[in-house]
Amino acid sequence: MALKINQQIGIIQVSYTPEFFKRAMNNYKFGYFWDIIALYEQAEIDSHVMGCIEGRQDGYKTSWRLTEATSSPQDKEIKDFVEAVFMGLDMFDLFDFIHDARLKEFSIIEPTWEVINGKQWVTKVEKINQRYFRRDMADHKLKINGFGSEMTAIPEEEILVCESVKPALLIPVVRDFILKEFGIECFASFIENFGEGFILGTYPPGAGQEVKDELEAAVNKLGASSRGIKPEGTSIDIIESKKGTTDHDKFIEIGKNGISVTLLGHENAVTNRGGMQIGESQAPYKAQRAKVIADIVFIEKFMYQFEKMIVNRNYLNVKKYPIFSIERSEPIDTTLRLAVIDSAYAKGFKVSADEFGKLGLIVAEDQEPFLTRDFNNPADTGI
Repeated sequence: MALKINQQIGIIQVSYTPEFFKRAMNNYKFGYFWDIIALYEQAEIDSHVMGCIEGRQDGYKTSWRLTEATSSPQDKEIKDFVEAVFMGLDMFDLFDFIHDARLKEFSIIEPTWEVINGKQWVTKVEKINQRYFRRDMADHKLKINGFGSEMTAIPEEEILVCESVKPALLIPVVRDFILKEFGIECFASFIENFGEGFILGTYPPGAGQEVKDELEAAVNKLGASSRGIKPEGTSIDIIESKKGTTDHDKFIEIGKNGISVTLLGHENAVTNRGGMQIGESQAPYKAQRAKVIADIVFIEKFMYQFEKMIVNRNYLNVKKYPIFSIERSEPIDTTLRLAVIDSAYAKGFKVSADEFGKLGLIVAEDQEPFLTRDFNNPADTGI
């Protein structure tokens, strides 16, 4: 069943002003999300905000697994069925849809159900834009926003409703985004009011057209390359604007710092402009590990709800459901992984070629086979 929403709720024109933010927050407190969602969407297309969001999302886009609730044949069958459903979906997209509730307080996900071989499968998932929903302040439940004051309950037996008990992460982000935009607007306004510095050439009274043309060419060349010559008897002056200011830089820096701290847990995305770091050092757009784990726990909670929805449509009287989990271990860089492989091999462990394949090292068909070490022969030091 396609969710019926009010298509007349369109996109609101955003103003990068404190007044618009205050209006958006006031409406947000009364359950109206139109203004704040418009601010969210505008901020998301900013390169720095997008970099921070994607850096945070990268943390949970790892391997996942399902484990049967018990060793019974039915629980094994249930686990295999749910796993087959999930394998047919883009799980990273689904993780992003769920995580969007952490960013914007809630996320409404609509599965497409199809009957295949007598079972109800989810063949696609789609996130519905948050602007189509309101919070009913009478019972504090999310509902579909209709016309005027009309609201309709969300059919939660068919729709996955994800909500965060914490305030939306993008609320402080859009506030800092407005500050950052103020910085850019401040600089633009400064240029508008006081103008750019410019180069002015002067020539003596009665100078001929040849001298004027030569002087103009000298001014143009100086403006383009900061180097040039001028005819004798003329002068070239650099006229500065009436006022200097660096306030716009402060606005931009404060805004970017706030965005980085909120989404990544550190300021490296602003302060570490020299390039990415690997190993133990924090890369600029890499989220703090504690935030990654919190995101994983958040996503697992709603994946469990989603799998319950799938199981309950296909099996009766199920009391225990498969356990969904996302890999939590900290990724290690190539140098450290190779060191671990070498150490394991030196201690006599068998190392699968798949471990090298994960690093992009593939054995060609015409390559000599891997050499092996004979640990019973002390003279054999080969690999």
